[in-house]
Amino acid sequence: MLGLYILQLLPSIYISQVLTDQLAKEFDQSQELEVEVSAFPSFKILFGNLDRLEFNAEQLEIDGILLTDVKAEFRAVKVDNSNDKWEIKRANNTELDFKLSQTNLYNYLRTRNEFDIFSEFKLDFLPTQGLFLAGEIKFIDTFFIQLLGEFEVANNEEIRFVVTELSVEDYRFETELIKPVRDRLTFRLDFSKLPIPLDIKQIEIKEDYLNISR
Repeated sequence: MLGLYILQLLPSIYISQVLTDQLAKEFDQSQELEVEVSAFPSFKILFGNLDRLEFNAEQLEIDGILLTDVKAEFRAVKVDNSNDKWEIKRANNTELDFKLSQTNLYNYLRTRNEFDIFSEFKLDFLPTQGLFLAGEIKFIDTFFIQLLGEFEVANNEEIRFVVTELSVEDYRFETELIKPVRDRLTFRLDFSKLPIPLDIKQIEIKEDYLNISR
């Protein structure tokens, strides 16, 4: 019985470690990344079929977006090694939860061309209202603007920020009158380059981070 248990366990341990090592290479940086898989009977692994895959990481960065406390679970997983590296070809994302902090979002937005209009800006997460952003822009003269917006799920691997209110100095404008600025500052956070298929359903604004989940 012990021998059968070991034979059942060994393939899962091996593939878990191989996928951990392989997926870690897909990120700009990662900390405490771990993959754990299971399949019964274990010979299914030989054909790239897994019953369950758990993905956990303390920190991940891809395309300049730094994410923390990443937890995901997948069922009916298909992996492939035809190109000399293991890849997840298909999986049902059944559980998902990760965070994007206010600081990490600010650092990311500073690299985006859309935000070049600001000489400097600051942002704050307002749990009951959305994202508040304020800063100075230069257009003939220097103006101080403030805007408020909300996050929404664009698709299962992308979220979008949409401006809902904007004021220049002490004047507030409806969104129809600020279309050029609104369109420029409507940005997307694309997670499709992650080597795991996500199914984002919900975005919650906390005091100092976004909580993104299924």
